[in-house]
Amino acid sequence: MDRVVRTGGDVTLVALTDGEAGFDPDDPRPVEVRRRLRRDELRTATAAVGVHDVRHLGLPDGGVALADRTTVADALTSVIDEVAPDVVVTFGPDGITGHGDHVACSDLATMAWLAYPSGELWYATKTTAWLDEWRDLHDTYGVWMTEEPPGADPTRLARHLDLTGRDLDRKRAALAGHASQTAGLADALGESAYRRWIAQESFRWAEPIELAAHAATMHEVRS
Repeated sequence: MDRVVRTGGDVTLVALTDGEAGFDPDDPRPVEVRRRLRRDELRTATAAVGVHDVRHLGLPDGGVALADRTTVADALTSVIDEVAPDVVVTFGPDGITGHGDHVACSDLATMAWLAYPSGELWYATKTTAWLDEWRDLHDTYGVWMTEEPPGADPTRLARHLDLTGRDLDRKRAALAGHASQTAGLADALGESAYRRWIAQESFRWAEPIELAAHAATMHEVRS
């Protein structure tokens, strides 16, 4: 996002939920307070990389898969129709972490793109080398909510970045904006290790077989 903005492009970010459930079980703050906090953090984070067009669908955190798929996909399609993006970026079908909302987000964003295929569709991913390097850390901190995601084939990457210098500083600043989600892990790892952990950015194209499966599902849903 930072590189797009710095080269004169525009970025629109759509958040399906506010992340209000992602707090310790004994957190005393009411749901609405946590929701506002997460929205404020998201806007702080995106502002750090020059992104200000942030839109909220307000779905319940943890309940994206239970939402009406056609309604949500249509809302996303309306945004694609409006901004005519060169690239639409979302999670891959594994949601990276296996989080149910992430998996559902991938499904809904893919549905929306198939309904209005503006530009390319990219799935955020991780390489096999990155997974190998950090596996012990992930096991220690329970990063994956299901099993470890499959590593991406380097030949199928739409874009791969190993961030250093200013680029890494900008990403670190953006993640710091999400303080309630990132500060604990950053403190646990230490700044040097945390910066190495966040330095990779990889995106792959959606595979034809994946798009075909989504198209078939869309036909069933709308029939």
